[in-house]
Amino acid sequence: RDFLDAVWQYDCEIREEYEEPAGDTLLHRLQSDLLTLRDRGAPDRPRTSIGKGDRSIQVHVCHTRMREVEVLHDRLLSLFEEAPDLAPSDVIVMAPDIERYVPYVEAVFGAQRESMRLPYGIADRSHVATNPLAETFFALLDFPDGRFELGRALKLLAEPAVAERFELQDELRVRRWLDETGVRWALDADERARLDLPAEADNTWRAGLDRLLLGYAMGDAQTECAGIVPYGSLGGEARALGGLCAFVEALERLRRRLAEPMDALAWSAALADLLRNFFAPGRDDGESEELDALRRTCEALRETAGRAGFDGTLRLEAVRAWLRDSLRREDTGRGFLGGGVTFCRMVPMRSVPFEAIALLGMDGDGYPRASRPLGFDLLARHPRRGDRSRRLDDRYLFLEILLSVRRFLYVSYVGRGIRDDSEIPPSTLVGELLSHVGDGFAGPGGGDALESLVVRHPLQPFSRRYFDGSAPSLFSYSREYCEAARALQRQDHDDPSPFCAAPLPEPETPEGGVQVELDELSHFLAHPARYFLQRQLGVYALDTHALPPSSEPFLLDSLDRYRLREALLQARHTGDDVDFVARKFRADGRLPHAGAGTVELRRADAEVERFCLRYAQALQAEARAPLEFGLEFEREYESGRRVVRLNGQLESLTAEGVIRAHPGKLRARHRLMLWLCHLVLCCLRPPEVRPVSRFLAHDDTLRFEPIDKMQARRRLAELLECYRLGQLQPLRLFPESSWVYAHKLDSERTGGAAAQEALRRARREWRGTGYVKKGEGEDYYYRLAFRNDEPLNEEFERCAVHIYDPMLACMRREA
Repeated sequence: RDFLDAVWQYDCEIREEYEEPAGDTLLHRLQSDLLTLRDRGAPDRPRTSIGKGDRSIQVHVCHTRMREVEVLHDRLLSLFEEAPDLAPSDVIVMAPDIERYVPYVEAVFGAQRESMRLPYGIADRSHVATNPLAETFFALLDFPDGRFELGRALKLLAEPAVAERFELQDELRVRRWLDETGVRWALDADERARLDLPAEADNTWRAGLDRLLLGYAMGDAQTECAGIVPYGSLGGEARALGGLCAFVEALERLRRRLAEPMDALAWSAALADLLRNFFAPGRDDGESEELDALRRTCEALRETAGRAGFDGTLRLEAVRAWLRDSLRREDTGRGFLGGGVTFCRMVPMRSVPFEAIALLGMDGDGYPRASRPLGFDLLARHPRRGDRSRRLDDRYLFLEILLSVRRFLYVSYVGRGIRDDSEIPPSTLVGELLSHVGDGFAGPGGGDALESLVVRHPLQPFSRRYFDGSAPSLFSYSREYCEAARALQRQDHDDPSPFCAAPLPEPETPEGGVQVELDELSHFLAHPARYFLQRQLGVYALDTHALPPSSEPFLLDSLDRYRLREALLQARHTGDDVDFVARKFRADGRLPHAGAGTVELRRADAEVERFCLRYAQALQAEARAPLEFGLEFEREYESGRRVVRLNGQLESLTAEGVIRAHPGKLRARHRLMLWLCHLVLCCLRPPEVRPVSRFLAHDDTLRFEPIDKMQARRRLAELLECYRLGQLQPLRLFPESSWVYAHKLDSERTGGAAAQEALRRARREWRGTGYVKKGEGEDYYYRLAFRNDEPLNEEFERCAVHIYDPMLACMRREA
């Protein structure tokens, strides 16, 4: 008490050591207002004018984070040009979550040419972000909380160290196995029962692995064994199949071990076993260091508990939270102030002092940052006055940044929608700053201050507005984007060039002539544009990296419904066991469980039975063995004589000719495939086989009458010539639209009016009818191959007539 009385009676001098900013820029005036608590927006005060060219505070509105970083790079180059005394080390760039911007920073700042390159460093990157194995490590720790989903397991195998540990480097092969055996989630039926769900074995890991193992043991024999339908022959895939089984067993052991609470010593041992069981030894020094960092963190758990004298048990949630926090804290501050432009997180005391401070990601939902307490944090459930508030801390941090910056304050946020260009509000703190500036300041000439303060950027960095001088606030230093903008401007004045402006060079004819397989010609006629893009250019629309679904089917989609009907029809036609086909389809995981799947099976079987009754006489025709053939054609060109040999196997052959069945609608591609087989049949004329071809569909029956051998060879030669031209450029044959045009024109041979009506029908087929029917032209390959071009032109009309007219001449419909 005597000491406190002495302090109270001590005569001290109170001095204020801060000085008001001496400059007259907008930034300095705002800092002065904060220090003196001056309100320039009062009604009785006149607005202060901002000097012309005052760039001390900049606010930039972009569409994406990538655009934020691209704009930042250009603005920093402009600042260094405007202020030669400013060095890259005088600039700090902060973001609420710097990890979200790291890929864009490295893509933009790290890929510039030498004259535009700025030195930079990224701080606050924890092991969770910089260690590629850390993400997989935590995914393994999260695995016990799930339902053994297929997608989560495949993501683990995407890590090379895990795939190498189990010798499963061919991820696509494993993914195909699991998808085709119907694996979706749950280890077995008992696990589903523990979740109070029906104990269905379908779509579980045990059912899928049993099918794979049985398929390996039985080879090509498709015979049910102990109620299990084999997957099929796996050949010499024993090592990969064993690795897959070992991987699933390791996941199951891990889940059981981590499910129960343990003390720190047991947790440390369990985590060490996890690293040893799931990660192969480091293939290089970098990977070894990553594994060593994870091992040290796991060992630190035991050491920390020992120093604290804690011998209680811990649950998995608490261990995961401690490990994440430990890895995040380990590298905090690394890379800070490395000599160039510094990128870092927004944390207190990071902004003292810098000549220029840039803030990225000041979005409405990104700052102030939301506080998400852990589930076991009891203090967060019952907050009291005086507890720390993340939002209040962020408000203080924003003011600290505003007072610490010396010359330039740069703020950017995602403020425009990337799809519809809709406005997205900024952070409330940025909104308050802009509101204060708008109320208390006027722009040059007395206008709105925000017009010179806020810059709204286009979506693309190659927008012409950056280079044509139409908007003085927009500019770019990128030579590449300038060339792109010029190219776009030239396209606006010139006719846009098509995707394939000229045919590809004709390949050299191999010695002995060109060999063409019947299946290749069939695939070509079914979709010439797709065939050209895939075979000649290597362009594929399918995403081979898409993960299979992680839930069992609840409905049978249209494609699987068609496949089921086709499989049942094939079984009835060949005399196979129909029940086995149904069981195999269920084992493939395509059918819904329980009664829904049974209903779908009965419905499909009834449709196939009606189909078979309808075409009973045709389907009972005596089947013949497939016929191997080779047909040779010659044609003279300016470059010389060209020999083409068509090889293949004529299938679906009966005493009554070629008979094909399809329990669905008759499509144009079916007509083309049957026409091709019919031409081959008429060329070969096998004994005791009628030269007639029929296609039996759910809604129609197609029949081709016999034609003489020479005419059939001539038509085949024409199709082979179309095949040759289709290898050089996209052929304007669109099976459905071309069929509609040719069929309508053939049915109304009355001159120009018929041609116009046929073209109108073809365009409706091409464009579709909205939600009712999808147009053929919406196909990815058609949109790519015929972009900037009118696909249904005169060449389309000639091609449709050339392909379909001979077919229409000998086509008949059966009652």
